[in-house]
Amino acid sequence: MRPRFAHPSPALVVATIALIVALGGTSYAALSNSTVGTKQLKNGAVGPAKLKNGAVGTGKLKNGAVTSAKLQNGAVTALKLNLTGVTVPNALHANAADSAANATNATNATNATNATNATNATTAGSANALNGAMLVHSKTVTNPKNSLSNAEAVCPTGMHAISGGVVDSGGTEQSVNSWGIDNSVSDVGPQPPDLTNNEVFASVNNTSTTTDDTFNVWALCINGAVTGTSFPPG
Repeated sequence: MRPRFAHPSPALVVATIALIVALGGTSYAALSNSTVGTKQLKNGAVGPAKLKNGAVGTGKLKNGAVTSAKLQNGAVTALKLNLTGVTVPNALHANAADSAANATNATNATNATNATNATNATTAGSANALNGAMLVHSKTVTNPKNSLSNAEAVCPTGMHAISGGVVDSGGTEQSVNSWGIDNSVSDVGPQPPDLTNNEVFASVNNTSTTTDDTFNVWALCINGAVTGTSFPPG
């Protein structure tokens, strides 16, 4: 005959459960403000993925905390910069500027509209065109074989010659016999002011006995008063 075991009473079941919870049950502790600080965080524990967008603003950054070494290339673009009040002090020299509108010194500017000094400017808008300097030349003059030919390059009205020369056809038999700066009218009597020293003349000799050559006379003319006698003196 097998023994029969009685079922545990409800009171015994409740008591047993209470004993188990008391001996090995779970527990928790509430965290107060500032309980977890930087000392409790492992290096690298809080990464970008765990930060809400906008969580770290300028007010939470120490001055000098973000340096150029901590910025990724291209991270700061023009759209992220506040350019209000940004100036470039003492930008007195623009060595290779494409356009230097009012630069103090534009050494190699392509266009220097009002530059104080435009050393090698391609276009100097307000450089007064070298005080109106202009190169003029005579028509092409025939220099027949075994002859001496003359020609003049006359400056525009009101301008005066300060230099000049001769361009021949390259014949080895040609030579400049004489040249100079003179008045385009007779030297007899007073000269009109705008016709004083206003031309360059030249005489070219062709000693060839078989070949006719040509040449041109050119003059460098300027606006401005010219004083003194013609060159070379007559």
